[in-house]
This record gives sequence, structure tokens and C-alpha cells, in this order.
Amino acid sequence: MTRKSPFEAFLAGRDPKTAGLARKRRALLRRSLPRAAESSDRDNWGIGRGTGYRDTLFVISPQEGYVNLGFYDGAALPDLGVPLEGAGKRHRHLKVRTQSQLKDARVIRLIQAAVRRPAVEGRARSTAARPPKEET
Repeated sequence: MTRKSPFEAFLAGRDPKTAGLARKRRALLRRSLPRAAESSDRDNWGIGRGTGYRDTLFVISPQEGYVNLGFYDGAALPDLGVPLEGAGKRHRHLKVRTQSQLKDARVIRLIQAAVRRPAVEGRARSTAARPPKEET
């Protein structure tokens, strides 16, 4: 019996199209942040500089028929014409419904801008960021 990776276990039982979008999104984020630390709860997969909430840069949240790509402190990111949603003080998200959205140069630039941003004031940068144990 083959043991599932933690990410595959997280995707277990989800719609195959949504799971495929989540896999592609994670691969893109991992390329943008090669030393990413990853963590999860039942509904969200976090990717960032460390495993704590305050060190999370992105959140992958599979929904029915699409994947939310959450940006911690997304309200402070530059406006690149990407339709981010959310009305809170910090967080924004993008609803990813198709593979073509994953290749949109504006989305890629937005991810790169999020990675380049310094830690938000009051956030401790984790020194625990390390390569994940699994490969995609």
C-alpha cells in the first residue's frame, strides 16, 4: 500500500477538477517560494516563510468547483488587475476556476510581489522555513 503525501491526504475526497487546480496552484507557489514551509488544517493548506499563521503568505482553500488562493496581507499588494476579493483589513483571495488562470502573467507577478514583501510589521520572521518533506 502506498502512503499518501500530506498534501494528497488533504485533497482526499475532493472533486478531481478542484484537486487538480489545487495541485497546480501549489506547484506554482512552491516554485516562487522554494524554501517554503507548509501547514494545514482541515479546510486550508498554508504556504509561507514558517508554519505559524503569522508566517503564512498564501492559503489554498479547495471549494466546490474552484480553489481560493488566499493572500495574507493581500490588501497591501499592488493592483495588477487581478480580481482579488475580500473586504477585510488584510486578507484577499482569488477564485481559481480554470487552469488558464494559473498561467496568467498578472497572477504570477502578484504571487512574486507577495513573496518579495517584507514581513508585516509586528510579524516575526520565522527561521524555521525549510524545504518540505515531500516532492510534487
